[in-house]
Amino acid sequence: MKSHAGTGAARVSVPEDCKDECRELRNSLLRRLESHGDPEFAYIHDEVIYRVTAMVSLGSDEVFFLRRMTATIRPVERIPFPERFLEFFMNPASKGLFIITGDMASGKTSSAASLLAELLRRHGDTSLAIEDPPETLLGGLHGQGRCIQVPVSRRHGTYSQQIEHAMRTGVSTVLIGEVRHEDVANEAIRLAMTVRVLTTIHGNSPVEALQRLADLAGGTADSDKTSKMLGSGLSAVIHQKLERVTAPNGAVLPGVRLGFQSLVVSGPNEAAMRTKIRDGNFESLRQDIDAQQKDKLWKKD
Repeated sequence: MKSHAGTGAARVSVPEDCKDECRELRNSLLRRLESHGDPEFAYIHDEVIYRVTAMVSLGSDEVFFLRRMTATIRPVERIPFPERFLEFFMNPASKGLFIITGDMASGKTSSAASLLAELLRRHGDTSLAIEDPPETLLGGLHGQGRCIQVPVSRRHGTYSQQIEHAMRTGVSTVLIGEVRHEDVANEAIRLAMTVRVLTTIHGNSPVEALQRLADLAGGTADSDKTSKMLGSGLSAVIHQKLERVTAPNGAVLPGVRLGFQSLVVSGPNEAAMRTKIRDGNFESLRQDIDAQQKDKLWKKD
């Protein structure tokens, strides 16, 4: 078990007063493994969510590795999202594909969950969160809204199967935990033609994220059709990065902060941006990203 006090030691014996709880925990994990059908799944214990990996030892015993999830749902006021992006996402009429990108462990999941929770608090409605596995306690009520978390599993449905089901539910917003594979990329783009879709993907910039998404989705015979759908359905992409905090004298201060770079596909240049996306000319979008950044700075002055 990681991310708990004392787990940095080579081996820690279970305290006597915790043995019954650990025994029940193991039995519960065995039942979940049998019903879930996958060796990896999310498990909630004492209102804490863990990522569980099950393996079989040489002695044929089930061994469970538990890692505490670090993603959290925060008030959006505490996350410095670009104002233009936040307003566009929170607009009740908005639909299409909203992408959060960044490096590993940059907080993409926390940002996505926080955005969805705030959207539900503001406008109500019902949303789906399709994740492999769920990383936050997003399921439940948020103001007048409700989120239903749907874990992906071999027994209960793959990502693409669950997204296919989502199309028939009538919900207005779907969170797709992460785009990593070809089928998920294609289904996310297709779903975004009818509802608001929020997802994450690994990337070092908005441009790199779009290129990666297009590469993943382009492995099918209908790659031209997919490019056209991406050009029509993309609403915004935002890159986030953990940055060191420095003093005016250049000294590095404790802690980190989130830095953002975004592209919102709306406004007077929307048609030109969509043409670039349909043509796969993602590099030229850097001009639009820079222009939106300068526009934001000008408005602050």
